[in-house]
Amino acid sequence: NLPDASLAYYELDTTHAVWRALIWSGDVSPDIVAQIQIGIPLHAPDFAPVLQHRVPIFVDGWDASSNDVSEAAAYGAVGLVPILIGGQVCALFTVGKQTTPQWTAREQAIVRAVGRGLTVALDRAAQARQLTQQRDDLNRRAQQLETLLQLTEDQGDVADPLALIGRAQAL
Repeated sequence: NLPDASLAYYELDTTHAVWRALIWSGDVSPDIVAQIQIGIPLHAPDFAPVLQHRVPIFVDGWDASSNDVSEAAAYGAVGLVPILIGGQVCALFTVGKQTTPQWTAREQAIVRAVGRGLTVALDRAAQARQLTQQRDDLNRRAQQLETLLQLTEDQGDVADPLALIGRAQAL
């Protein structure tokens, strides 16, 4: 649906105040890849509103150098879609168009739909990880309580404090 589009997925790196690209389409040149892996500053003019307003931004007549991606001057239009996980912007899906310097309403709708799908998938994956962690924590606590119960039940049978300590260590 977007034959002239290049794609990239960035994650927010708050330690270095940049968007750092992790994945990109195969047509992105090695020079651009080098720049986007280093990171795009959060204050870059077309990137900052995405983080601030948490809505997709579509830029016609995109200026690569003002956004600290001088190697990406071949792109005339760029779309930036925030990915919200747990209600927080933590990633960015970007689309760059090379042959036309403006977005049509249809193209914007496609990019928004892909961004929504990606947001839902990543948010569900984060929820699944959180549930798994909670389950593991509960299992560990249950095991600790079971061990404590065994120790307190055995305490009445053991009069020697050293034997009790040995039993606790074994449990």
